[in-house]
Amino acid sequence: MKLQSLFKEEILTQSSLGGHASDVWLVHTISGEYVVRSSGVDESVEAPFLWVYRNLFGIELSHTYDIEETNIFLQQTTTKFFVPRVLSKGLIGERQFVVVEKAQGSSLNFLNKPVEMMEEFGRSIAEIHACEFNECGALNETYRYSLMDFPQKLSQAIRTLSSRYYFSNDAVTQRQSITAH
Repeated sequence: MKLQSLFKEEILTQSSLGGHASDVWLVHTISGEYVVRSSGVDESVEAPFLWVYRNLFGIELSHTYDIEETNIFLQQTTTKFFVPRVLSKGLIGERQFVVVEKAQGSSLNFLNKPVEMMEEFGRSIAEIHACEFNECGALNETYRYSLMDFPQKLSQAIRTLSSRYYFSNDAVTQRQSITAH
């Protein structure tokens, strides 16, 4: 992927960072290291995970620019995790890209870590999820509904997912018909 149009300075090196839900690159310029992200999701894809994001939360994963609002929210919610600032946004063709700060350090593997460390990590995640809202939907407010409507919307989403994606799986469809009655 040619990312030069996203930078004013010449790119010295760029490498793809695999293992992410998005397409991610590490880019080196004369002034530093940056991370570039873009969704690899095609809006026309109707996979179950994507369907739920769209229909239950109003989130289009292909809208990479929305990362900025999410990151700002997370920065205001917790100080226990590094949440990168979006430094710039740009298009290559029709595809959205964001350039974000690179985190210092290296990737962490959670295998065989001390119990205390994992408990602290769990508390940090819980801090983010302890936020309470009166509405459900996307942070960018393109899709919002009352929190009281969530159980009904979730139930409908489960029925739709079961019939649309798992219709040939008797274990799922029989369980779904039992819980519907």
